[in-house]
Amino acid sequence: MSQTVPGEMTPARRRRSPAREGGYRKVSITLPAAQVTRIKERVGPRGFSAYVGEVLEREARREALLEWLAEMERQHGPIPDEVLERVRKEWPAAGAVL
Repeated sequence: MSQTVPGEMTPARRRRSPAREGGYRKVSITLPAAQVTRIKERVGPRGFSAYVGEVLEREARREALLEWLAEMERQHGPIPDEVLERVRKEWPAAGAVL
């Protein structure tokens, strides 16, 4: 039986729309001007809110995953070094995060 990772994008979660989850709410945030400019250059003048929302959702999923991983380590102990080395060899890009 597979475990669901907290924050994982399941088919049910993908089908949810913001309107079903309470709609949208306008908020005010203060960001560095250069950051706002970079985002608007990337997404255009009408994509700013969607971009920021997607980034916040991705960060929330990342935090949930890190919490889950920490819980798995508390329950089962750390991943053995030899397993990490094998993963680094078979998946070189993983070396940046492992």
